[in-house]
Amino acid sequence: MRTPLVDWLRAQDDDTLADLLRLRPDLAVPPPADLTVLATRAGIRASVHRACDDLDTVALHVVEALVVAAADDVPVPVDEVVRLLGPSLPRAALDAALAALRARALVWESGPDVALVPAVRDVVSRFPGGLGRPAAGVAASSALADLLAAVEPDERRVLETLAAGPPVGRSRGGADQASPVSRLLARGLLVRVGAEHQADLLADAGVEPMVKGGRTSRGWVHVQARVIDDDSALREWLERGVAAARASLRQAP
Repeated sequence: MRTPLVDWLRAQDDDTLADLLRLRPDLAVPPPADLTVLATRAGIRASVHRACDDLDTVALHVVEALVVAAADDVPVPVDEVVRLLGPSLPRAALDAALAALRARALVWESGPDVALVPAVRDVVSRFPGGLGRPAAGVAASSALADLLAAVEPDERRVLETLAAGPPVGRSRGGADQASPVSRLLARGLLVRVGAEHQADLLADAGVEPMVKGGRTSRGWVHVQARVIDDDSALREWLERGVAAARASLRQAP
């Protein structure tokens, strides 16, 4: 069972709470009436965005690993974070990053595990860790290594381009059954996300189909001004636009 942030705050001593307000001074304006108010403010997206701006690179990598592990939904063991970040990150560096996140109430202990403030997911990159959506089918099976070892050079170039980020792209070659994109699609190493991805965007509040000249433009969405009324939301939508533009530039002629 997830320990609420307010309960974790209640268990902290005065010095820890004073450090939190020093590191995140916006939480103290105006002075919170109680810890419930403090916990609520600590989870507001704009405040979380400001807190993340002060983090170093290692701490941001840890945040992205926690997002990938869905620690904003269900607390995860620290060992899962270790697994996601790999052996190149010293444990002392991980512990220091977690301490920095904990001091800012961006993460907290929930039993033996670690919980993440949900608003962090709205602050980090749309593709945390440079990853796309969770793998399914053959890409999530034990056959993946053999499939990757057997790809042709032109297929590998496609995969390496997507691995370098962003992990989504567009190609006219998908209609040609002999193209590397079509071959990768057939083997389950690529998946189509175009129409589905647009549907995901339209599911967001304040996002609607783009209408030009009385006709709905496929592949375009209109984002209402109220959705991007703070820097965090604007940055998120800019990142989405840049990712789409880069994918278009990589599109086959």
